[in-house]
Amino acid sequence: EILASCTSIVSVDQNGNVIHGRNLDYPFHPYLANLAVHYEFYRKGELLYEGDGSAAFLGIVTGMRPGAFGISINERSKGGALSTIYEIMLRRTFSVPFYIRRVLERAENFTAAVELLSSEEFAAPCYLTVSCVAKNEGVVITRDRRGVYNVSQIDFDSQDQWFLVQTNYDRDVPDPASD
Repeated sequence: EILASCTSIVSVDQNGNVIHGRNLDYPFHPYLANLAVHYEFYRKGELLYEGDGSAAFLGIVTGMRPGAFGISINERSKGGALSTIYEIMLRRTFSVPFYIRRVLERAENFTAAVELLSSEEFAAPCYLTVSCVAKNEGVVITRDRRGVYNVSQIDFDSQDQWFLVQTNYDRDVPDPASD
């Protein structure tokens, strides 16, 4: 949330298969690569969900509940590091990567995941890409700290919306020329 760079994509192929991918394009990636961890969480011997993060950090930046949905987070630069720390420490709002773990644990399907990700107050604004196994179940939720700013929905039958790509910029404004 404080130092984030990434791109997420959700798309649908010609057979209706949903594809969810992402990259973490941090400038310090040579160091981060050595700390990358893939987590698997089990309940009663069954895989409940899995996700990726960094060693010594228990939040999830990319996760999947098998047969149900996947989530990835992108930074949304609105506010800054100090206000995020204030939100976590003093207001006790959720750190988004930790809340993603909660959603992966509690939501049993795409709709429930989208509802949970849309309803909680967060410590930082962000973009949440959520995918599912059904061809039109893919969204990008643009979040402010207190609620949803915008939701973009995938549409398999559309010429323009059969995929969604989310960088670190709002979808309704042009990307900066410097990027």
